[in-house]
Amino acid sequence: MPRRDAFTDLRDPLPLTDGEENKPQDSTILMRQPLDLIPIADLKKKRLRKWEQIHRFETVTYRGIPRQVVEQIVEIAQRLSVPRDEVVRAFLEYGVKLYRTEKLSLFAYPKAQRMTLFPEGGQGIPVLPSQKIKDQNW
Repeated sequence: MPRRDAFTDLRDPLPLTDGEENKPQDSTILMRQPLDLIPIADLKKKRLRKWEQIHRFETVTYRGIPRQVVEQIVEIAQRLSVPRDEVVRAFLEYGVKLYRTEKLSLFAYPKAQRMTLFPEGGQGIPVLPSQKIKDQNW
């Protein structure tokens, strides 16, 4: 069986009969190109970010930081009329400066799952984070 041209139907949209061959061709019939058969992808709908804009100040989490410290950071930020991130950045920069000048010492207490640093209290005793009380009544 001989090979056929896959685009024959595109070049000849309507087969001409003997009577139509002598008639002038209508110029409104355009040849369909193969790319015209491929559907165009839908344009992506632009996402509305109103909720994120409204709640952008509520989406910060401080993992492993006691709630009291987070509240103090928020209070300082509100008093200074700056974002919380700026207060945290200032404390981080200050802490790094103290660490480099050896005015702040950090001690690592390795655990199996995570490596944790705890600051020292007034007598040189490590201050451990408070343990959460788990509800055992399930």
